[in-house]
Amino acid sequence: MFAMRNVEEGLHQVILARDVDPFFPITVIPAIYHLQLVYRYDEIIGECRKLLAADPNYPEARGNLRDALWLKGNYEEAFVEFQKTWNWNEELKEAMRRGYRISGSKGGVRELALTFAKQSIPYTGSVLGVAALYAFIKEKDSTIVWLEKAYQEHSPGLIYINGSPTYDFLLSDPRYHSLLQRIGFPETKKEKPNG
Repeated sequence: MFAMRNVEEGLHQVILARDVDPFFPITVIPAIYHLQLVYRYDEIIGECRKLLAADPNYPEARGNLRDALWLKGNYEEAFVEFQKTWNWNEELKEAMRRGYRISGSKGGVRELALTFAKQSIPYTGSVLGVAALYAFIKEKDSTIVWLEKAYQEHSPGLIYINGSPTYDFLLSDPRYHSLLQRIGFPETKKEKPNG
């Protein structure tokens, strides 16, 4: 339901499941993904902070907190979370610090994307990860290039791009619509809800 933007029904179902066990990741993470569809970042931030209070090393919660903070426009706070989620590689950490010194949080993410792309770490999702980093800083051409690479690699994560607000800035780009059609999404109009 997330990928196909059946927002209301999907959100209703995952909230029901989450309410049964609000600390069980299998019920909370889908709720967070659906809350992204309706731009309810404050709720996502709250859910993630609850999960992180119980387990500070929970990667899905940390990553979703980072994304919600960034999409909400809290770039500095989100950048702190970027550093926590990308701390597994010294070269990437140094790239973020270098970029941050030059041009703030967006510069840090740009340097992270450039360095991560050069490393070509061969694991499923790495190409899509580069695309997401470029999307966060709204670099259209680079995002499209890396989404196309993810498509060529048959990245399973592509099924979520139609539902992710991270890529909303591409909605007016015909290259993005072409990619969505090739993935198999029906032509839809996405509108950001008021409020």
